[in-house]
Amino acid sequence: MPVADAVLVPNPLLGDTGPRWPSDRYRAEYGAAATWLSDTGDAARHRRVLDLPARW
Repeated sequence: MPVADAVLVPNPLLGDTGPRWPSDRYRAEYGAAATWLSDTGDAARHRRVLDLPARW
């Protein structure tokens, strides 16, 4: 979980029409475990919002 004063931003891998996979290989390896594809539950816990570094 992010620290209490974290600035959370939307996950850049989530688009309006679904996930934006960096590559087919990434989707094959991580797609089944991607809990952030669900709209239910806590957004931070499911990685729909993130505390990204400034350089992202």
